[in-house]
Amino acid sequence: MSDIVKKIKYAMSLRTPQAEALSYLDAISLHCDYKKDSKETVEKAATEYCEKQRRIQSGFNFPSFCYAMATGIGKTRLMGACIYYLYKTKGYKHFFILTPGSTIYD
Repeated sequence: MSDIVKKIKYAMSLRTPQAEALSYLDAISLHCDYKKDSKETVEKAATEYCEKQRRIQSGFNFPSFCYAMATGIGKTRLMGACIYYLYKTKGYKHFFILTPGSTIYD
């Protein structure tokens, strides 16, 4: 686990599954430049550095990632940790978050 992941884990009180997920993002991000690398390059890194990588069919023309986690584990906190991680390590300032509306409002 890298220093930045350890710091975020401590500062945000991440649970083990959240810290693990952030570590996967860290492992991939160390080998990719999301703004310059092709989708194939990022997918190759994800395949190499993730335990259970699933290919998601999409027509997105921008980097995207998804975590499959149990209900109540803290996906919102993980999302915040990932945004902070990408801001601190890559300097990214713009994020698009897509969630099912019924989940948020129900």
